[in-house]
Amino acid sequence: MLSFSMNTLLRFLSRSSPATQQWLATPFGRSALDVLRAGCGLAVVFLLSGGGSVGAFSSRAGLTRWPSLAGWFAAWLGAAIGLLELYFVTKGWEPQNTSAARLRSSGGGLWFSYLISTLVIAPFYEETVMRGFLYRAFRSSYTVPASAFCVVLVVGYFHWGLLAQPLFFADLVVGAGVLCLIRERTGSTWNCTLFHAAHNASASVRWPFYLGGMLLVLPLCLRSKGTSSRVSQSP
Repeated sequence: MLSFSMNTLLRFLSRSSPATQQWLATPFGRSALDVLRAGCGLAVVFLLSGGGSVGAFSSRAGLTRWPSLAGWFAAWLGAAIGLLELYFVTKGWEPQNTSAARLRSSGGGLWFSYLISTLVIAPFYEETVMRGFLYRAFRSSYTVPASAFCVVLVVGYFHWGLLAQPLFFADLVVGAGVLCLIRERTGSTWNCTLFHAAHNASASVRWPFYLGGMLLVLPLCLRSKGTSSRVSQSP
């Protein structure tokens, strides 16, 4: 509903103001819009969680736990799923992301803003909402499989137009289920974010850059010795 309202407002502004339409087409405009959407979504989740302090919300959402070595290894599984999806696209078994292909061919600032969105903003925002907030909310009342199933239904709703593709549907279920398991077993939403970012990066950046990024986050994951905890044990 929030995304629909924002898109409706943006369409109205674009039609009524050519300057706004031109600005939204710039790299800075696209990035600012992504940040605005993520910020509004996180604000709504924060209010739905009962408010309180930002620190308390971060703790409940699994954002106070460092990503762990288990999450780092899980990220390679995310990359494997992303590469499998890319293989399906090359075979024509899954539809290609035409928007991403167009931005990649344009290069420059637009491609850079797309990478920032898919590798940083979207993984953090979506995992905080889906695994940090929704999964934990379901988990307070249901078992792990039931909670994961509920989250998969929500994720499927936001990807409704692509569910007619059987392979995409299978990828969606497996990926969402693995992410819920990561959240459950490690208690850290940052591990889910790392998995999500690695999955997106596997189809977006060249392997030398991908490997360099994974090596850069490894010391951060090594800091979290002994901090893993199940969601049901989280404060």
